[in-house]
Amino acid sequence: MNQAHTKLLLAQAGLAAATALIFLFWKGSAEALAALFGGGIVLINSILLAWRVRRAAGLEGNSVVLAMYLGAVERFVVVGACFALGIGVLSLPPVPMIAAFAVGLIGFAYGAHTQQQS
Repeated sequence: MNQAHTKLLLAQAGLAAATALIFLFWKGSAEALAALFGGGIVLINSILLAWRVRRAAGLEGNSVVLAMYLGAVERFVVVGACFALGIGVLSLPPVPMIAAFAVGLIGFAYGAHTQQQS
């Protein structure tokens, strides 16, 4: 993973931690834990994306497209399974988990945008 990916992951982790702190002071520890879990899901999603992009870099033509489509499907399945685990198995509150996931995705979009600007 290169320095830009590392900075992006750290930013996402920071946003997830900030979201968890907000839920901790606003609602309590169960909601904060759920927010941390949601932040972890977004980090896993970003790591899988970076891994797939790096693997696809050595491919050519339709192989790149296929690899990226498979990566997208893989990430959807992993994210869905993680939410199912958090909500269904661990009985974590869904709203903080989804909120932290969304904040992390917004952080990813902003970070990707600023990296393109430089």
